[in-house]
Amino acid sequence: MEKWRSPLRYPGGKIKMAPFLRQLLKDNPKIKNYIEPFAGGAGIAINLLLNNLIDHITLNDYDIAIFCFWKSLVENNKEFMELFENTPITISEWHNQRFIFQNLEKRNIKNLSTSEIIQLGFSTFYMNRTNFSGILRGATPVGGLKQTGKWKLDCEFNKERLRPLLIKIGQKAENITISNLDMVNSLSSLNKGNSNYTDTESLMFIDPPYIKQGKRLYLPIKTMEDHKKIALQIKNLSCHWLLTYDAVNELMDYYNFANNKFIYSLQYKVKTHRQATEFLVISNNLKYNFRNTLKVIIKD
Repeated sequence: MEKWRSPLRYPGGKIKMAPFLRQLLKDNPKIKNYIEPFAGGAGIAINLLLNNLIDHITLNDYDIAIFCFWKSLVENNKEFMELFENTPITISEWHNQRFIFQNLEKRNIKNLSTSEIIQLGFSTFYMNRTNFSGILRGATPVGGLKQTGKWKLDCEFNKERLRPLLIKIGQKAENITISNLDMVNSLSSLNKGNSNYTDTESLMFIDPPYIKQGKRLYLPIKTMEDHKKIALQIKNLSCHWLLTYDAVNELMDYYNFANNKFIYSLQYKVKTHRQATEFLVISNNLKYNFRNTLKVIIKD
């Protein structure tokens, strides 16, 4: 079940919650449509879709670089794979891809041509696979600019391993919707984007950038008021949903309307391993049973 993962290296990715999501789908068998408003690496979405546990996924990300990556990989897979096969993994090419990335990510998405979206999408992938911890902005390449480190530039860019995953995602294009909406103001409309599925057939996994992360990402969530706006939209969602967040008192207070609230822990690795305590909210109409899939500390 863990074979298919995100093609992106994403610090703080939620792939470790995949067993819980799979159990949730077993307990709610009518769900066929899976939505991620803050997709990022979309590890769980890819895992569920490629293991045929869900029929359709919607990946939304307001970060122009992440959006262009998913859009180009899914909708222009042939062109993306040509770049994948023909682009060398060298420091010289790293500088070239960084230049492309920095030039195009400053542009308005509406002004980018299809070829520029593909260029930005691939450069995002290239930076992610070759930069320290997959960090896109302000990071140095693995091994350093002089490649004197223990690990070299290509250590996370194994083409033989990545190729089947990238091709498989392209083959599932008809089962994937990509969007670039601002979730501070448009989250409540995202589940209405696919009329093929009813509310009872749809599950939205809401994993907003956390307080510290949100300040350094290309996202509209800059204040606690923005987080509050998201909570108000979630309160009115008609589809199934679950939410993960920082275990911050002020954030948790925004979800007093929900009955099913928990504190849980996950293990992350960026520079070093760290144990994160987080907040989980499950919509009132969802059946759930943790069954050892998630380490729940206490019910809120």
